[in-house]
Amino acid sequence: MKNIKQSNQQMNPVATGIAGAVVGAGVAVAASRAMKDAKTRKKVKDVFNAVKDQAIDYVESVKTQTARQQGIVEKKLLAGKKSVAKTQDMVKAVVHKARVKNHLDKKHK
Repeated sequence: MKNIKQSNQQMNPVATGIAGAVVGAGVAVAASRAMKDAKTRKKVKDVFNAVKDQAIDYVESVKTQTARQQGIVEKKLLAGKKSVAKTQDMVKAVVHKARVKNHLDKKHK
């Protein structure tokens, strides 16, 4: 492991940058030559269109799933609100009964 670290430290950053530039230029030249060919341009266009279509399908799928999840969450939220309201009504009734009982107990003493 130590040898790997040492070899990385010995690389000249300038030489690495020049090598990267040469590789990048080579790729650019190859791409420009390939794009001169009509068949290659058509293939590239077809690939880009396929990727675009897949991206659109994916976005639509995510929108649909989000809408479904939102509907489910809204239904659960409504059910939770109803449950809370029901619990509040029961607590109010118990408190009211306790107050009435307490009031009656005080009157009879």
